[in-house]
Order: sequence, then structure tokens, then C-alpha cells
Amino acid sequence: MAPRLIGRTLLVALTLGAGMQASWSSRADLTAQAAPTPARSIPTFEVDRTWPQVPSQWKLGDPSSIAIDARDNV
Repeated sequence: MAPRLIGRTLLVALTLGAGMQASWSSRADLTAQAAPTPARSIPTFEVDRTWPQVPSQWKLGDPSSIAIDARDNV
């Protein structure tokens, strides 16, 4: 029983290893062929002081549920 189990385990390990090697080598080929990407700058954000303010008596929160009908009305 033990030699049979060892043989099956070895077969599974070799199959997985071969699959992983094929996956790694194809990734290496893709990265070698890819053109270098240009450096991008990080976007900066600023507060818009002219944005309308919510009146103090209004209470805002997340909606508990949203429904859409057959005519795509929310």
C-alpha cells in the first residue's frame, strides 16, 4: 500500500511541477517581449471651495436599498 501511495504522490508532484514550470517560462517570455512602460505621475486632488454646501437641517446617509424597474428607472 505504501509504495503505491508514494508513487501516486510522486506522479502528482511531478505533474504539478511541470505545469508550474510551463506557466513561469511563458510569463518570462511575455515580460521579455513587453515594451517598457513610461513613468506616470501621481494625480493630485484639491478641495473645490465653490462646491454647493448641504443645508445644516438636512441629514445625509447611505441608502438602505435601491430598486430598478423594467424601464431602468431607479
